[in-house]
Amino acid sequence: MCGEIVAGLPLSQATVSQHLKVLKQVGLLRGEVDGPRICYCADREVALDVVARLARIIPGENHGNTCGT
Repeated sequence: MCGEIVAGLPLSQATVSQHLKVLKQVGLLRGEVDGPRICYCADREVALDVVARLARIIPGENHGNTCGT
């Protein structure tokens, strides 16, 4: 729930809501309406794809990337 996420961050509810909205728009999160609240969860397939893509470009890791070496 958005409120639970807000409670764990040093950000306003409006800021967190905006970030969650954008993450949902790009497909990283799914959101289900539960009355006046929205329950968010990560889209596991999309998140794993993002992690795999980032792992190929993180400096210091040997993935054939010469950046930062």
